[in-house]
Amino acid sequence: MPSLLLIALLAAAAAVIVWLHGRRGRVLEACCRRCGYLVTGLPTNICPECGSNLAGGGTLQQGQRRPLSPIQRILIWSLLLPLPAVVITLRAEPFAPRLSTTYESLSLTLPHSRNYSEVMIGAYREGYGSWRQFKFMEVSFTKESSNGRLVVTVFMVNVHGANYWYVLTPNVNSAFQASVDLVSVSKCMEGAGIDTGNSAVRREAAAVVETMLSAQAGKPLAARVEGFEGTSLTTGTAMSGRPAWVFWSALVFWLIVWLIGAAILRATSPSRGARRQR
Repeated sequence: MPSLLLIALLAAAAAVIVWLHGRRGRVLEACCRRCGYLVTGLPTNICPECGSNLAGGGTLQQGQRRPLSPIQRILIWSLLLPLPAVVITLRAEPFAPRLSTTYESLSLTLPHSRNYSEVMIGAYREGYGSWRQFKFMEVSFTKESSNGRLVVTVFMVNVHGANYWYVLTPNVNSAFQASVDLVSVSKCMEGAGIDTGNSAVRREAAAVVETMLSAQAGKPLAARVEGFEGTSLTTGTAMSGRPAWVFWSALVFWLIVWLIGAAILRATSPSRGARRQR
């Protein structure tokens, strides 16, 4: 509603400019329609100032309205353009791409080693339509300690390669830089108290690394991972707003339209001032 009110005010301003011009822009003496050169008493029908043919409507007679000046034309164009710009943009807006985030959550339970409880892999991809690009991934390892408390380590992977892992406890805030490889994942598992010296654990860690590399490459998470008897995969898509480049593209497009229109109006506008014969 505020945008429609603004457009109405701009259109009203343009109408006021035209109305004022109609009241005040009257010719006081016969002149050339194109350049405003005063032509009373000329011996020829050719304007000596711009070369226009003064016959057949080429002359403005006394009392007629003077053509709008280039500045007035461009001002009116600037005031009226927002109306079609807003209408066309709103019509086209549903067809503009929307950014969406696809997330997958893979729960791996009952590892063959029985050395820990669960591995949770969450992968997020972002894009438009069917095109998706890896955004970030979160992998957590959970083990129940001897006193019955759960110890969780989290391995974070993002698109910029600033990967790290940390122990998820209230008293530990340290983060350790890492790579998506077997060495870093093994250290992350050790942080949860998992025995990586166990051969079954090493095989499970290798399978997790393979799944992480596949997700980082933009591939969907596999429903089955070697070394785990229990798997549960859930997926979903979250839609967000239009990306910033859509707004800037529309703004640049209408700016180009305005510049083209202003250039045409400037090139086709007659000169404003009336000049007397030399």
